[in-house]
Amino acid sequence: MTETLLPAGATPWMQAISEANHEALQQVRQHYDNFGMKWANPQPRIMPHLIQETGLGILSPYVDNIYQLYDVGLEWLRIRGFEAAVYKGLGFIDYGGLLEQAPSRRRKWHWDQLALDRLPHSEEDLPRIAGIVGLSVSRRTKVMRAFNGYDIRAAELSYSKLGNALLSSHSGAKVGDVPTKWSFGTTHEFQRALTDAEKQEIGVYIDISSGGVTWDELAAPWSEIETSWQDLGGGAKLRVMARQTALLGGYMGFYRADGSMIGARRFKALHQVAPGSTYKVGAEQITPHDQGQRVYVEALTGFGEGAGEDCASVALLFGATPKPDQPQGKRWLLPDQIETPFAAVCSQALTTELRLTKRTRVKVLLSFA
Repeated sequence: MTETLLPAGATPWMQAISEANHEALQQVRQHYDNFGMKWANPQPRIMPHLIQETGLGILSPYVDNIYQLYDVGLEWLRIRGFEAAVYKGLGFIDYGGLLEQAPSRRRKWHWDQLALDRLPHSEEDLPRIAGIVGLSVSRRTKVMRAFNGYDIRAAELSYSKLGNALLSSHSGAKVGDVPTKWSFGTTHEFQRALTDAEKQEIGVYIDISSGGVTWDELAAPWSEIETSWQDLGGGAKLRVMARQTALLGGYMGFYRADGSMIGARRFKALHQVAPGSTYKVGAEQITPHDQGQRVYVEALTGFGEGAGEDCASVALLFGATPKPDQPQGKRWLLPDQIETPFAAVCSQALTTELRLTKRTRVKVLLSFA
């Protein structure tokens, strides 16, 4: 810093004024280098005030790390109202996604949907996601739905939804006062071979160690067996067991870690299957077929069924039905609402949280050898 800021051609009057103020300038000289420190290196005690001063206070309820908010939030403010602001805002809470705009032909063309990049860690994150996204989009835009893993759309007919029918709404559920609809899903797949004890428990056991099937071992009338007698080898026994199992119907039970039942969901699919293309479990593709040697079982919980419970395992409850005092078509049954003629079979460890906004799909491919 020079002794004076005056130009070389300063008048005597200007020099006199400078000399009169020289002592005061020397006193503040030591603080010149600190100008801008508030912005370049903010101290923790002033951070809350700085957040409010920059206009980032609107995000404070949703972002815990105020330093992260300050570092990236200024850029978010510059692009607020654009699609990029949604992705920048979601990054504050370690989420990502893709904003999907409604077709312009829609009556509610300003209702957008958000495809999240992952299942939320818990439903406590949902208000934060909705809050940040709502502040990021333009004022005319409403993000009415977010989804991941389960996305069923309203059916369309002649560019309009099907009135007030069941097909007129997208999948999802709402939580609390947040107007956004949430639609999440997880899928779990298993392949299991029924043990002899399990086959005996549900009444389909046939000894496959002795070769071909005998008359006494046929669990179905001969007129219903579409296989010639000379083809009734070991494979026929598997087909008979598969057919009889597929006729049992039933529910899939969801259990806590202590073994107590949370509830049971009626089978969505229960078929005798052979190689095909209708269903897929792992790398295998299968299709319903009356000559199949295996059985495909699928259950899909509804939104809110067992909400708040931590599932530790699932099992198959063949032949289970609602108790007489319950609606016979009821799809989700509590432990005191279900009758089970057989003990649970094919118990499988499955750690997942049942939520209000999530549907859990479980697919099992059963074999009998």
